[in-house]
Amino acid sequence: MQHIAKSRHKALVVEERSVDRDLGVSILGQLGYEAEATASAADADARLGEERFALVLLSATLPDSRACPAAAPRRADLAAHRDRT
Repeated sequence: MQHIAKSRHKALVVEERSVDRDLGVSILGQLGYEAEATASAADADARLGEERFALVLLSATLPDSRACPAAAPRRADLAAHRDRT
């Protein structure tokens, strides 16, 4: 088994389903991230205003993702991709 050095990088998992939040935090922890999770885009936006994260995993299906400014660039990417296909 390969040893992964512990990182000081923080990650935020934003997912409405608790099982998926827990899984995301667990996997990121194994990869060396100091990970935390939140269940809503509004909570994520608040955390992003309080602290800097190296990585944010944001569910594209969050009911309130339109309320999260951090999601805006990703929504634009998804819309552009849908237009090309």
